[in-house]
Amino acid sequence: MGRDLHNRRLGNLTNEAQITGKTNHEGLSTSAGTNNRLAGFGYASAGNMTSNSALGTTYVHDAENRLSWTSGYRYVYNGDGNRVEKCVAATSTTACPTSGTNGTLYWRGIGGDTLDESDLSGNPQEQYVFFNGRRIARRDVHAAGATIAVHYWFLYVSSVSALFAINFTG
Repeated sequence: MGRDLHNRRLGNLTNEAQITGKTNHEGLSTSAGTNNRLAGFGYASAGNMTSNSALGTTYVHDAENRLSWTSGYRYVYNGDGNRVEKCVAATSTTACPTSGTNGTLYWRGIGGDTLDESDLSGNPQEQYVFFNGRRIARRDVHAAGATIAVHYWFLYVSSVSALFAINFTG
């Protein structure tokens, strides 16, 4: 991942610059106000981000404050609040198709962690490896279930979340 990240004291990501020689870059350069909100972004009264003026993007949230639609994708959650589906949808009220390849199903374990991801027809896309209750790796697969030879290993420090995701090339 080609990222050089800068955070404010309150934890807001305010700058993300491209690292020379890396191609994955999303760019961000803004400031955060005393209300802990980034400049150039719209927010609802509950604090949910509703728009990004630089990208012309709109974000729609459901009654539980979960992202339900943005940029042509709809997100569906189960009763426990875990995302179980992402699909291509023209609006936040467009129903997700029941099959096909224009979306993702998230297959969860008993604890709610995503174990596998598939397309809407159930063809595998990614599988996650856990050890001692933590996600330690991701295996990318294609529709036939074979490994696509790209593994991502998650490195942890102390008891915090994953800090790095690396593959065999670094």
